[in-house]
Amino acid sequence: GALIGAVVGGNVVVELPTGIMQAVLGVFILYVCWARPPAATAYSPAKFFALGTGGTLLGFFVGSSGSLLAPFVAAACPDRQQFVATHSFLMTFVHGLKILVFGMLGFAVMVYLPLIIPMIVTSIAGSWVGRIALRRMPERVFRRVFQIVLSLLALRLLYSGAEKTGWLSF
Repeated sequence: GALIGAVVGGNVVVELPTGIMQAVLGVFILYVCWARPPAATAYSPAKFFALGTGGTLLGFFVGSSGSLLAPFVAAACPDRQQFVATHSFLMTFVHGLKILVFGMLGFAVMVYLPLIIPMIVTSIAGSWVGRIALRRMPERVFRRVFQIVLSLLALRLLYSGAEKTGWLSF
């Protein structure tokens, strides 16, 4: 699904206002984080195929496929270690596809290497620190912290969307 989302997102030229997409995505993430979850259903490859397609496609426009997919991955994973491992793999795969597609479309990835290298190094360091914290944190605390952090990111999307659309102009 992510491959389809990457190809479509990378090739489709759409006049979608980024600000509106960010605001809608922010509201959606807040809803998914705090609404009562639907009755549990079994894992379905079709669901994750659709999530991969939609999440990667939206990621091209608003750059937040991680926060879009995270609530669904959290709901599908019974414990925090499985959630972190699954989400990390998905983000590595999705972002790898995006780099590949952008490169094939002529985007000069190498120009940004001085920015990319420190991002990779800090990502590795953050993963190491996060793994230590994850082992020490109770499941209930992890789930609440996860909701709060994702909500803060959603609020940032809302603010950014409102700013870009001019809704904050007085």
